Amino acid sequence: MLAEFAYNNAKHSMTGISPFYAYYGFYLYLEYEVQADDSSSILAASERIKRISLKREALAKRWEYAAEAQAKYYDCYYQL
Repeated sequence: MLAEFAYNNAKHSMTGISPFYAYYGFYLYLEYEVQADDSSSILAASERIKRISLKREALAKRWEYAAEAQAKYYDCYYQL
C-alpha cells in the first residue's frame, strides 16, 4: 500500500507530474480553505475545473512531444 502511494505521488520524468495529479488535478497534500458562502464555493469549483483543464492540455502536449521523439528515434533505428 505504501509503495502504491509513493508511485502515484512521484513526479514522472516524461510528464513532470505525478499520476495522481494527472488524473485528479491536485496533489494529496493540498490544504483546503473552508468557505462559508455557497456562491464562492461554486466559483472555487469553477476555478479548479479551469486549472485541471489547463493542466490536462499541457499534459497532452507533453505526451504528444514524447511520442514524436520516441517515433523519431525508432524510425531512425529501425528503417526498413
